[in-house]
Amino acid sequence: MNYTQGEWLVIGHNNLVAVLRKSRYVHIADCEPGNFLKSDIPQNEVAVNSQLIASAPDMYEALKAILNKRVECHETESSYISPEIELAYRAIAKAEGKDEG
Repeated sequence: MNYTQGEWLVIGHNNLVAVLRKSRYVHIADCEPGNFLKSDIPQNEVAVNSQLIASAPDMYEALKAILNKRVECHETESSYISPEIELAYRAIAKAEGKDEG
């Protein structure tokens, strides 16, 4: 999956998510309510949402690594997949735009 590479960061109190490239920030997302749409989201939730978005690439890569290791370790074992593993596969599918929901 192709996404903007680099460390995603929340910049200042403006809740902007960006990547540092060649000594400048490249905009990824603007989580500040009211910039594009009106929102009743409390400021503390906006800050947490910004952190969640900034951590998305790290979580995506970690989850993919865990699922790949699971496949390596359980290739010959039973085909049972726990609800937690199913949840992980659905999250990856959603991130990759393959979800059916």
